[in-house]
Amino acid sequence: MFVLSEILSYDAAVLTVLLSVFTHGVALSRIKPGRKALVYAAGTIGLLAVVALQK
Repeated sequence: MFVLSEILSYDAAVLTVLLSVFTHGVALSRIKPGRKALVYAAGTIGLLAVVALQK
């Protein structure tokens, strides 16, 4: 368990955790720009992945 900084809200902390899960998954996949990807979930992490992979 980590202690949150007073300047970081709980909402921002939750999004940070979700983003770190997604980024770790992309790093493990070794996907290259321009390649197709299948996101096999439509939850919060899956939707973050879809948005981030489109950029």
